[in-house]
Amino acid sequence: MSSVKVCDVEIQQLAKIADMWAEIDSVFERYLMILKNVKEHAVKCGEIHDAIVSLYDYAETYYKYANGLGKNVSKDALEFLDKIEDIDLDLYNAVKL
Repeated sequence: MSSVKVCDVEIQQLAKIADMWAEIDSVFERYLMILKNVKEHAVKCGEIHDAIVSLYDYAETYYKYANGLGKNVSKDALEFLDKIEDIDLDLYNAVKL
């Protein structure tokens, strides 16, 4: 029979680290705002403008993909820990506090 060992402390740390992703989201939002202002107001045409537009488009695509990722990871990690706890309680006929 195979067994799985889970170190719940590490999963809890993962949840805490993932919560810090909100700060990364905030930084990215400011970065996008700066790029948008540059492309619309500072450099309105030419090769540099085109490069800034491309950079903005790539950054916006990445942001749409990554926005809220940390919150989801944190939620999933905590749900996983709850499931492990329930299995442990069932295994040892204990009561959840």
